[in-house]
Amino acid sequence: MKNLNRIIWMAAIAVMATAANACSVKEDPINEQNPVPDSKVVTLVATLEPQNSPDTRSVMTDNGTTVSTNWEVGDKIWVDYDDTGDNNCVAKGTVTSVDGTGKATITVDLVDPKDASIIVFGYPYDHWTEAKDVRVDQLGTLADINQNHAAISGSGTLTVVGSEVTLPTSVGMSQEMAIWKLNFKDGETDITNQISSLNINFGPSDDYMITPNAQSNIYVALYPVGSGNITITAATATAIYSYSKAGVTLDNGKFYRSTVSLSAAAASDTYRVFTDRTHYSDVAIPGGATTVTSGTTTWAAGTYVVTGDVTIDGNVSITGAVNLILKDEASLTVNGRIMGGPSLNIYGQTLGTGSLNVGTSDPGIAVSNLSIHGGIVTVAATYQGIETSNDLIIYHGKVNTTGAVNGFMIMGDMHVYGGNVTCSATDGSALSIYGADSHDGSLTVSGGTFTATATGVGNYGIDAMDGYGNGTASIVFSGGTIIISGGVSDDVTPGGNAIDIQGTITISGNANVTANGGTDAFGTGGGYGINVRAGSSAGGNATISGGTVTATSGPGGMAAIKTDGNLTISGATTQIDATGGDMGEGILAYGAITINDGTVSSVAGEMANGLEGTITVNGGKVTAIGGDASVGSNTYGFSGINGTLTVNGGVVTATGGAGDGGADDGLGVDAVTIITLGPGITFYEGDTPNPTSTGTPPYCTKRYVKIQ
Repeated sequence: MKNLNRIIWMAAIAVMATAANACSVKEDPINEQNPVPDSKVVTLVATLEPQNSPDTRSVMTDNGTTVSTNWEVGDKIWVDYDDTGDNNCVAKGTVTSVDGTGKATITVDLVDPKDASIIVFGYPYDHWTEAKDVRVDQLGTLADINQNHAAISGSGTLTVVGSEVTLPTSVGMSQEMAIWKLNFKDGETDITNQISSLNINFGPSDDYMITPNAQSNIYVALYPVGSGNITITAATATAIYSYSKAGVTLDNGKFYRSTVSLSAAAASDTYRVFTDRTHYSDVAIPGGATTVTSGTTTWAAGTYVVTGDVTIDGNVSITGAVNLILKDEASLTVNGRIMGGPSLNIYGQTLGTGSLNVGTSDPGIAVSNLSIHGGIVTVAATYQGIETSNDLIIYHGKVNTTGAVNGFMIMGDMHVYGGNVTCSATDGSALSIYGADSHDGSLTVSGGTFTATATGVGNYGIDAMDGYGNGTASIVFSGGTIIISGGVSDDVTPGGNAIDIQGTITISGNANVTANGGTDAFGTGGGYGINVRAGSSAGGNATISGGTVTATSGPGGMAAIKTDGNLTISGATTQIDATGGDMGEGILAYGAITINDGTVSSVAGEMANGLEGTITVNGGKVTAIGGDASVGSNTYGFSGINGTLTVNGGVVTATGGAGDGGADDGLGVDAVTIITLGPGITFYEGDTPNPTSTGTPPYCTKRYVKIQ
């Protein structure tokens, strides 16, 4: 449907200087105040334009008795509306200017907005798409709340007459969460800046996990609570504290300040079992559980508890289904490896500060099945860090594994629900998924932060295959932040691919994926950002239907994103930025490239085409930029688009690269490319940006091309 660039409307968001007021502070635990709600106003003033990157930059300032909020240029606004087909649509707006009164002009694209329908604005953008979960991702700072958790929203009613779309004169913007400024004391001593882990609990379904970092004040964003019973648990490097109170009320849009007098916490007799990223149960530790000592080197089926600091010099053998509980502030060090099966399940407690440290010249942890529900797990091995012959599931906690051969070696399926997971390898892939037996091999990340870094020469950040060469391994990113980097090059071996899979990759939801192919330091070439390979019977396809994907490749002919099969892109808020190194395309597909929606930028390095393949654009905004000629080569610049191009909707902008030594510039769309235009589609080309003259397809003869 050809209406993505329909002229739409103008709106401004006015941010009032005062977000919330508070009365004087008493030195009493949980001293609630009676402030006034935050307030912001949306006013119609400017035309909305295309989406940009997802970062946010609004400012939130503590003025002592109030928190003031002010917009900044570049803030991202979530926009929810209905189109004429009664479909619910989501778009991303951008603050383009802020005037002296605090009003911010925003820009956004709407597709076929429906007359008399409700439009909703939300800030920050990531909060409304749940990119970061308010219950597990808070850092305790105003900057973090403002960028990820502020939950400011407002709505209005659209009036659509032809191509003109209007809103009421102003739309109120209100804060939907409470902001709580907390300070903590142990007796008369302020210990706020010593707290490294904080848990605020209002009941089984209302729990917040905050990770401060030596802060003099800790700020928390919370959903409203009507007379709830609160339990606060906090940890420093030397102690665990707690506080409880009944009848606590938190109202949305209000700013609270409290000084909490903590007491030493009683020893907990429960451990935390997660079912997904944020849902858990606190289960009683069995009465017959074994306390781990330095001599506990064989773990038969049962429950083992780590209390205090324990060191085991040597290997640990697992001979049954083992539950290992790391009590808060406890530490278990194994100077050897943990091996066996059938399963090892690692649990933490309320704060998740208990730790397991494994260091060995063999695989650090080698078990059949491994699940991690919390705690801090650190593995450093000169072979493989963590190895499973079946499945690995990480629900929560901090996991850091390094190995010479692989950080993770998974011969089955791996699922990351949440937590902070990092892996690296000096002489192999940071993560190797190698399906075997009944497993095709898969990686699924649905939340948390996952970082895989190959530090060795030519090695991959993620290497996934099914083990039989059939191309049936799979990678699914549906949420969370994923950062993958390939290894460097030397004078013989090119840099490694960030993601290399023989199978399929699917990216959706609010996943934020960064894939950086390895660099080229010796002229041997870099690595792909994302390389999706076909096997003997399947694979080679990629589907991106949501989220943000940023991919780069090193020079040497590697594309930022390359598929042996098909690449399908959809989703109004999908954003793809693919940048190839020298001689590398932004996006290259040997099958079909189908773009139904989203914002796609495909930029080539020197001497490469920007976007290459059999391309069909049905909607969205596509930008393709060809590479310049190599300096001193006296050759043509390269094309923005090369292949077969069919445009049925959306906007396609293609720019050829610059020539060198008097040679001609590259073409916007390669002259031999077959161009097919759907009904109502207009083709423009010229020698300057934003061409106004209509071209004459099926051939392009100019550097700048626009099709809409």
